[in-house]
Amino acid sequence: MIIKQEQLAKWRADLFAIKSPFTQIGYTSGTFDLTHAGHLNLFEQCKKQCDVLVVGVAGDAAVEQYKGRRPVIGQEHRLRMVDGLKPVDYAFVNEIGSVDDDFGHIISNLRPHRYFYGPDSNRMEYRQKVCSQWKVEMVEVPRLPGVSTSDVIMDAAEAVMSIK
Repeated sequence: MIIKQEQLAKWRADLFAIKSPFTQIGYTSGTFDLTHAGHLNLFEQCKKQCDVLVVGVAGDAAVEQYKGRRPVIGQEHRLRMVDGLKPVDYAFVNEIGSVDDDFGHIISNLRPHRYFYGPDSNRMEYRQKVCSQWKVEMVEVPRLPGVSTSDVIMDAAEAVMSIK
C-alpha cells in the first residue's frame, strides 16, 4: 500500500491501533530503478525478519543529488513497481531535502525496529548514529551476486548494439 512520507508518524500510530504492539516494523530504502531480482531478494530477506516491511523509494531529485544522474524510471513508476511486490507491505517516496536530513526524519517518525541496508550503502556513520539514537537495529542484507541495476543497463545496451 502506498503511503505519504509526511504521514509516517500517524501511519505508525494507526498501525499499532489495529495490530499487536509487538508487531515488528522493518524499513529499507533505495532508488530501485529498473526493478530486478536483486531488489526482490532484498525485500524477501527483509520480510523474513519483520512483520511489516516499509520501503522508501528515493525521489527523482534525491537520486540526481546523490548519483549525479536522473533515474531511468520516474519516482511514481518506481514506487508502483516496489509497492506491487509481495514482500512489501507499504511504500512511499522519499521527498525531503538532503539525504541525511531525510533519513533522520524518516527514522524518527517511522521508528522501525530494524533498518535493512546493503553493502554498498552510503553515509553509514550518520545512519548508525540515527539508528542508535532511536534504538533501531541495523541489519546488513547481502546482495544477490551478479545482479545490479548497472548490470541490467549494460546488458540492455549491449543487446541494443547487437541488433542488426
